[in-house]
Amino acid sequence: MKKALKKENLAFKLGLIILFLIFSLMSLMVFVTVKTIDKTISEDYEALTKEIAVSRSTELSKWLSSYLLDLKVYATSEAVKSGDSEKVISWLQQNPQLRNKDYDYMFFCGKDGITYRDTVLRSTDGVKDREYYKAVFEEGKTSYIGNIINSRTTGRYVLPITLAAVDRNGRTFGFFTGMLGISVIMKGFSNISIGNSGYVFLTDGTGIILAHKNKDILLSKFNPNSKVVNLIKSGKLKTLVEDTSDEDRLHITCAPVQNTTGWTIGIVIPDSQKKKAANQAGKVILILDILIGISIYISVLASVLRITRELNKVGKVVEHVASGDADLTHQIEVKHNNEIDRVVISFNKFIGKLRAIVISIKEARTDLTKAGSGMMNELENSNMTIAEISNHIDNINEQIKKQASSVEGTASAVTEISQNIQSLNKMIQEQSEDVTRASSSIEEMIGNINAVNISVNKMSEEFLKLETDAKSGIEMNSESNMKIRHIAEQSEMLIDANTIIQDIAAQTNLLAMNASIEAAHAGEAGKGFSVVADEIRKLAETSAAQSKKIRNELQSIQKGITEVASSSDRSEQSLASVSDRINSTGELITHIYNAMTEQQQGSKQILVALRSMNESTSEVMQSSDQMNKGNQEILREIQNLQESTADIKDAMDGINTGANAITSASTELVSISTGLKKSIEKIGEEIDLFKV
Repeated sequence: MKKALKKENLAFKLGLIILFLIFSLMSLMVFVTVKTIDKTISEDYEALTKEIAVSRSTELSKWLSSYLLDLKVYATSEAVKSGDSEKVISWLQQNPQLRNKDYDYMFFCGKDGITYRDTVLRSTDGVKDREYYKAVFEEGKTSYIGNIINSRTTGRYVLPITLAAVDRNGRTFGFFTGMLGISVIMKGFSNISIGNSGYVFLTDGTGIILAHKNKDILLSKFNPNSKVVNLIKSGKLKTLVEDTSDEDRLHITCAPVQNTTGWTIGIVIPDSQKKKAANQAGKVILILDILIGISIYISVLASVLRITRELNKVGKVVEHVASGDADLTHQIEVKHNNEIDRVVISFNKFIGKLRAIVISIKEARTDLTKAGSGMMNELENSNMTIAEISNHIDNINEQIKKQASSVEGTASAVTEISQNIQSLNKMIQEQSEDVTRASSSIEEMIGNINAVNISVNKMSEEFLKLETDAKSGIEMNSESNMKIRHIAEQSEMLIDANTIIQDIAAQTNLLAMNASIEAAHAGEAGKGFSVVADEIRKLAETSAAQSKKIRNELQSIQKGITEVASSSDRSEQSLASVSDRINSTGELITHIYNAMTEQQQGSKQILVALRSMNESTSEVMQSSDQMNKGNQEILREIQNLQESTADIKDAMDGINTGANAITSASTELVSISTGLKKSIEKIGEEIDLFKV
């Protein structure tokens, strides 16, 4: 009963494993399927929201442009073509019925910034600060759809839609602006929804929210920390994902509105809406997988139970063979040709093969017993021989150690000699280099002395020229002094002559005055003489003034001549001093030239001695190199001897290790042989149990 319970447990466990595998694979399939569906739906949603955003953007752009068409009725009127602002204002106020009902109000504005409505209302506040005014008159735009502004007259939020007023000559002299009510825009987007929880929002170029699912944030701006702000500012068709406080991520797609000043339409899809379809599909697939898994499990479990029943039959036969008297002559009866019966056929072949093996083992048992006894004897003899070889190897190792120690000592001594030779060779090389450098220095010094001698000769020649030039300068300076003194004497004569001229001018002036007096006494007859007298007097005064200036200039010239004469005297003294010093310097250069000549002779003698020393040093260095080469040969031979000794030592160590391994292996073989003998005896006892 207990054995049957174990067999049923095996089938049950196998069924549980299969069930676990089925549900694991099914769960993985559900997970992959849900993820694939979720990804596909997300991509479809993103593409769809982009299409909706672009479509809504285009629709809004066309809708806003339609209001520009309303203003075109005003801009193409005959009054506008005339270019007369007064006519335009009059025509506008006469046709208030043309205004679109969606406009809160509309007006005409000229360059002065004053607005005129079709309701005869005139505003003098001016709109020059408004963006639509700047767009027309500063930026040259013909149409403009602005951002939401707060009306100064009504206090309500309105959208300015502007069209320029251009006359026949193409001159822009004003513009028409219709203020579209914000409620019209909000109404158009208030009922738009995307799915169950998706929605649309609209912002103008300043970020003011014009349409949104949440009515509380209308006409305000998004949180500046929100990702949607950067998305709106980008002005491109893009999608982003933003986390919210309620743990439901939002997929936001923004599209710019064409022909506006930065307006943006946004499509918001909550993550829960996108995943709803994927979750529903996952639930359906999960239910189907559970049903399929249960069906597969039942089918597999039934097959396993049928197979185990057949195997139980085979097990009983095998148990009978194993629990009896080990009768290997028994065969299991085969009734069918299925997989289990083929296993039974293979088992019968195995029993037959095992019977033949047992018969062979019984026959070989006697031979193994004899061979084991012989191997034990041979192993004992081998152990004795190996022990003698090991003793001989130990003696050889001692001799090799002594030889290695002697070689090491010799190598140390030769190495020390080699180091001394190398040091000596290095010192000789340094001495040779020093001698070479000294020779080079002496040769360079001789060359420098020759160059100095040449320079000294040139300096001597130049000093002779300088001395000649100095003497010539002294002579020329003396001649200049003589000419300067002659000029000084002539300047004194000019001063005396100028004094005489001054006296003559004074007397002429006095005579002119007397003539004037006499002409005055003569009355009318003396008028002509009086004019002549005045001219003479003026000439005398002019001569006196010019004479005075000449005197001043002559005094300045005389002073300069005196200073030049003094400077010339000092220059003559300096030239004389220079000439004396040039003579002294010439004598010094002559002494230097003689000394350098003697130095050149001594340097040549030193150079000859250094060359002789250099030749001797070269011979010593060659001998040292030969000694060093011989020493290197000795070192190489000693090194070869050391390597040979080390190789022999390693070989003997290997032999010793091998001998030890052989000894260990022999001992192990003895132990194995003993165990093998016991195993053979035990196998014989077990083999005797089989009935063949």
